Amino acid sequence: MYRRRRLRAGNVDETIIVKNQGTIFLGGPPLVKAATGEVVSAEDLGGGDLHARKSGVADHLAQDDHHALSIARRIVANLNSKKTVDIPLTASRDPVFDITELDGIVPADLKSNTTCAR
Repeated sequence: MYRRRRLRAGNVDETIIVKNQGTIFLGGPPLVKAATGEVVSAEDLGGGDLHARKSGVADHLAQDDHHALSIARRIVANLNSKKTVDIPLTASRDPVFDITELDGIVPADLKSNTTCAR
């Protein structure tokens, strides 16, 4: 049976990956072997350690399923908590250009150059 998987890890606020269990990659070790001849493990290609420590795709590296559940509980416990702002806020400014003028600012031809400087 054919199973489709989606790469969705980066589309959430916080991700948890379990060491030596969770992997995130597009092709996988068989594709790397076929394309380059290199033999690579799933963990080295896109495992938890890689994504939690190097790529930044995963926010939390759990040691096992129990640890992952405790991390998830902590994340859920902090949902909808009121965040305090530690920087001074300023009033917003009106846009420089009216929204009806946008077609005149950005060219319709996407291949033409436009200047960003005012």
